[in-house]
This record gives sequence, C-alpha cells and structure tokens, in this order.
Amino acid sequence: MKNVLIGAFAMLLAGCGSGSPTSPTAPATPTATSITVIGLDAIRSGFFANFVAAANMSNGTTQAATNVTWTSDDPSIATVGANGEVGGIANGSATIAATVNGMRGSKSVRIVSNFGGDWSGAYQVAKCDDAGSFHQLGWCAGLGGPAAVLPMSLSLTQFGPGRDQIGGTLILGNVGGNITGTSPETGA
Repeated sequence: MKNVLIGAFAMLLAGCGSGSPTSPTAPATPTATSITVIGLDAIRSGFFANFVAAANMSNGTTQAATNVTWTSDDPSIATVGANGEVGGIANGSATIAATVNGMRGSKSVRIVSNFGGDWSGAYQVAKCDDAGSFHQLGWCAGLGGPAAVLPMSLSLTQFGPGRDQIGGTLILGNVGGNITGTSPETGA
C-alpha cells in the first residue's frame, strides 16, 4: 500500500508540469477613460464653490485630474476660474466643463439669487384693522393710532441642497416670529 501511495504522489507531481517557471506579467498601466466634474448642485449669487475634476481610470479607480481646462457655457450666470472655482453671478443654470487631454466632463449648476441678509428699519402704520385675532390681542389699540411707527427687523438665511429654502426671523414692534418659505425662483 505504501508503494501505491508513493507512486500516486510521483504521478501527481509529474503532472504538475515541467520546465522552467514563468514570470508574472506586469499589469498594464491604467489610463483615463472619462472625466467627472464634482461640485455643488446650487450656488447663491455672489458666492463661490470649488469644483474638482476626477479621472475615471481603466482599472476601475478614480484619481484627481491634472492639467484641467475649465469652462462655463454661460459666464453671465456662472463663471469658473483656472482652478475650478465657480462663482454665482445671476439666477439661472450653467454647465461647468472640465477638459483633460481631449476628454470632457461636465456638470450643471443652478445659481439662485442671494436673499440672505439682515435688514432693519421702521414700518409706518397707515391703517389698522381691529378684527379677529388682532382685536382679541388689542393690537391696534396698542399701536397708539394709525400714524404709529414700529421698529422692524428681518434676518434671512438660505439653505437646502438647492439653496432655495429661506428661513429667518421677522420682528415688528414687540412682536416677532420665525418665517420660512421657498425662493420665488425655484424651477426657473
């Protein structure tokens, strides 16, 4: 039985091949197959955001692209600098493109008007309708008449992925509260 096992083992080794071992083949150097532009979907007018170009490689990896030429299809809406800095100019949409070695990638960006900020002033009451909730609160009586001047302040911010959500605080006289809404330019 021992000789049978030794013989089977010898045949197995003989079947594994003979000759000199082969050297492994070096993998091919990956090459760029396409360009992807990465950046915000929306920017407020008067603001900037940095965009980057990524090279999608033949081996499935991604790497930062170099020697990029940046362009905007509508500089009156959005500008783009040599380093990929996109500036919001006016309400609308523009396509930002990156070209690397003849390959082009692009991304659409929406520019929304900047409604954010702080305002203060005065509100002159011309007439006060003392009805409903205003009557119950004694609103008009507390104003001191129709010629009353009330201090007013408004503070707004914009948020959300499309920068089209608006929120803030409105204070009129000694009454105030939070306000929220959507930009009137949504979908423009």
